[in-house]
Amino acid sequence: MKKLSICFVLAICLFGPGATTKAPLPQAEICGGRNVTTQNSEQIMYIVYYTVAGIYVNAGNATFTNSVERLNGKPVFHITANGATNTKYDWIFKVRDKYESYIDTTTMQPLKFVRDVSEGNHKHYENITFNHAANTAVTKNGVYKVPDCVQDVISAVYSARNIDFDKYKKDDKIPFKLFLDNEVYD
Repeated sequence: MKKLSICFVLAICLFGPGATTKAPLPQAEICGGRNVTTQNSEQIMYIVYYTVAGIYVNAGNATFTNSVERLNGKPVFHITANGATNTKYDWIFKVRDKYESYIDTTTMQPLKFVRDVSEGNHKHYENITFNHAANTAVTKNGVYKVPDCVQDVISAVYSARNIDFDKYKKDDKIPFKLFLDNEVYD
């Protein structure tokens, strides 16, 4: 799988346990589930550490914020995730990543996703518009068929916050579909 940026890895590690189920999770719990966790004006900040010879170094930060806005007439959570190395370490490896997801407040499905990544010499910009009625994702490279309930990297984290993990045991699997880099990941 392609390298995902520091923000996504942090989000998965810190927002919720990596629970999974042997019997596939009913689609209704992942798709169309009720939002019981995400609220307007949340802000979550993390310090990112890097281990050098067993010593933890404060290497950067990641910040997640949200607000309720309107997109195409619908109320959405506009989630922004910014990740950056501390400026004193930019000479080693400079990271300035920004992820944005516009998530329908009722269905918790993404309507739009923007990724603007700058990691060292690697730069990548991605803008995705989701059409759930037609099961498509539109990018600058074309129109892609996507399955029902497909997520982007940010909406997946926020949807996972609504899963009742008490129903599951360690090593259970909770499947979901993710669209990134013009591909669907299971």
